[in-house]
Amino acid sequence: MMKNSVSASLIVFSLLTLVVADVALAKGPFILATGRRVPLIYAIDFDAALRPQNNNTPNAIVSRSMVHPDRLDGTLVGDPANIVLSGDSQTAYVVNHHGAVVNAEFLQHGGRGSISVMDVNQMLKRESGNSDHALELNFDSGWFGAVGLLVLPDLLLV
Repeated sequence: MMKNSVSASLIVFSLLTLVVADVALAKGPFILATGRRVPLIYAIDFDAALRPQNNNTPNAIVSRSMVHPDRLDGTLVGDPANIVLSGDSQTAYVVNHHGAVVNAEFLQHGGRGSISVMDVNQMLKRESGNSDHALELNFDSGWFGAVGLLVLPDLLLV
């Protein structure tokens, strides 16, 4: 029964998780998962997430990183659809489907996309939680409805 629970948990995490980062400075492994309609990237301690006592709790969440600076009125913006790690796992490239737009205010599908460049080490720090401390750069994707991303040495293809 325990083996089935662990297998089921792994399948669920595989579906919900976009990338696993095992950063040398952290205990790892960690899951970086999008909040999708919530403009945050969740850093989740994978081992803690598998512990039964943490089931249905936020206890395994290490940090929540904003994908855009919030608006002047404090409203969170962004719509993370995908995450791609750099080859050295130090940088996360986040594709924001609607860019710097509040989903509740934008009812059409596929607004102008954006890319958030984020520091993975900062994303894994509790003290960086619920902030944009991990955000290094944010730029327009050049098109509408961004979802996928291919990271090449000198080029990002959205």
